Amino acid sequence: MARETWHQEDALSRLDQAARTLIPAPIKSAVRRLYVKTPYSWRAGASFRRTYGLLEQSQWWTEERIHDYQLTRLKEVLRHARKNVPGYGARFAEYGVDENAITSLDDIRRFPCLTKDDLRDNHDLYLARNIPQEHLQYVTSGGTTGTPTGFYHISRYNDGVAEAFKLIMWKRIGYTPRCRALDLTASLGDGPLQYSAHRNLLYVSISSLDHESFPSYVDTIRSFRPQFVMGFPSTVTLFAQLVKDYGVSDMNVQGVITASEVFYETQRRYVTDILGCRTLDWYGMAEYAGFASRCEHSEQYHFSPEAGCMELLDAQGAPVTEEGKEGEIVLTGFYNWATPFIRYRTGDRAILGKRRCSACGRCYQLVERISGRMQEFLVARNGRLIPNTALNLHSDIFDDVLCYQFYQDTPGEIVLSIVRKPSYEVRRTECIRGEIERKLGDGTWLCIRFVEDIPKTSRGKHRFIVQKLPIKEGWADASAAPKSLTSTLAGCQADGPEAQ
Repeated sequence: MARETWHQEDALSRLDQAARTLIPAPIKSAVRRLYVKTPYSWRAGASFRRTYGLLEQSQWWTEERIHDYQLTRLKEVLRHARKNVPGYGARFAEYGVDENAITSLDDIRRFPCLTKDDLRDNHDLYLARNIPQEHLQYVTSGGTTGTPTGFYHISRYNDGVAEAFKLIMWKRIGYTPRCRALDLTASLGDGPLQYSAHRNLLYVSISSLDHESFPSYVDTIRSFRPQFVMGFPSTVTLFAQLVKDYGVSDMNVQGVITASEVFYETQRRYVTDILGCRTLDWYGMAEYAGFASRCEHSEQYHFSPEAGCMELLDAQGAPVTEEGKEGEIVLTGFYNWATPFIRYRTGDRAILGKRRCSACGRCYQLVERISGRMQEFLVARNGRLIPNTALNLHSDIFDDVLCYQFYQDTPGEIVLSIVRKPSYEVRRTECIRGEIERKLGDGTWLCIRFVEDIPKTSRGKHRFIVQKLPIKEGWADASAAPKSLTSTLAGCQADGPEAQ
């Protein structure tokens, strides 16, 4: 880790932190105004600037130079893991592997894979012992899989690195931090809108993406004049439907940026037709083990080699080497010093493409049709559709939960089944209820039940939502969602993978 100054923190960041907690209110306001006017690269921190500067150049490196860079970084990560992470030290010894014997990227296959179960059962064993406690940030990635996983980041450092990867990808369709953007990824507790001067973002609450709420804030959106719309494919589709139904013809959006769900081609065409702009879909995860985005000139995804090594494994655990064949995405991250991810089985799948993109010229591995988190909806009493990503929980409330699942067969009524760990305490139930109800919003009733097991599908997958209400035209009574909305969603999902 010699080249990583992860402990470095800008004076500007320290000033902002002090403004939040220590400085009197009148001075705090002035400090915050000064902070917001400072160039974004300085607000984002030293790790952001270093990584962004690298990515601006490295995206045009030759294949040979990328290989050499990856090999050097891989050895550093493996050396750090063996020396400082007990779980890896034991596994490397058990499998008889040595990072010093690596001469090519293919040699990584000698190392055992890390699964989500490995982390869930022993996440402290995979915590680096050489990083001080005050630099650690606990993160969970239960997300839309329904199986919570806990691990650690290095405070501010990892977020800065991830921000650099995101912005370099988003820049490909013209986005910069100066751009005005709508964010459709949050469930807000206080009203439908919230503005962040730090990022020039106007957040639109997911729970307000319906015909009842939209008229109350559409004029504010018009006044904001967003240049970009960010969201999940499901929420962006809902927003486009509202724009169409209310005849909002003066949006002038330059681009749409989506993540966290499969963006079906039907949806992409629908959103593009209504908003009249380009789209960029990107792939990432809370683990920050890898990043990918659609090429700005083609329909395939680039995996960023600077973030780590990406493999595709078949059902027998062998590498997928033939173009057009599908496999599970396995990632080895180069920046996860607190909890290294070495040959991490993500559970997501992709189809192998070429090693060089003829459309843009980057020597990045191409993949097609990344499939992982499927779009699923819960339904409020008034027909409001709640996408599964609205429930994506990156907190510790599910730490003592083995797995969980939502079930619905009646509008507005939702059952949350929980398989408890032995460490589960009664008081945690109300914490879970409070956070889930806040994200569900009005018009829902939540029932929590405890079960011994949650059955998997015939393919061995865990379903986050079991939805028995057909999301199609005429599925509910007069209080349900407008027919135009439900029929649009049904059509958008018709060309995707099967539900299980």
